[in-house]
Amino acid sequence: MAVATAIVGLGIMGRRMLEQMVRHEGYEPVALWDPSPDACAQALRLAPDASIAASAYQAIAAADLVYLFCPPVPRKAYAFAAAAAGKAVFLEKPPGIDVAESEDLVARLASLGLAAAVNFTQAAGAAITSVSEAARSGALGDVVGADTL
Repeated sequence: MAVATAIVGLGIMGRRMLEQMVRHEGYEPVALWDPSPDACAQALRLAPDASIAASAYQAIAAADLVYLFCPPVPRKAYAFAAAAAGKAVFLEKPPGIDVAESEDLVARLASLGLAAAVNFTQAAGAAITSVSEAARSGALGDVVGADTL
């Protein structure tokens, strides 16, 4: 039986996940939402059997698993709404607007005992892998500083 899934946020990452999900028999995209009508139309071309929800909350209510590919501020509210409804939550990175908020969001979701994960597909990509290896081997050179925004 396929897991009924909602995707909130249908930008490039949300559509990429949707494109892969429709190929996997274990998942059934049932509800999609984005504030952009164009993004919704593009998503429906990928998953014509899914429906466009009237709101993110309606999409969350329609599924057992909620993928959140929206900006961090609404993502937090949607994550807690999904968790309060007993839904599994999959977050795009970063979870919050800063490290402290991200850690708090992850800890609060973990405390609820529901399935939750953070997606960072580039973590295993060639760019990050190459930079990490160069840092370990010394080929990157000396790190002389780091800035946060």
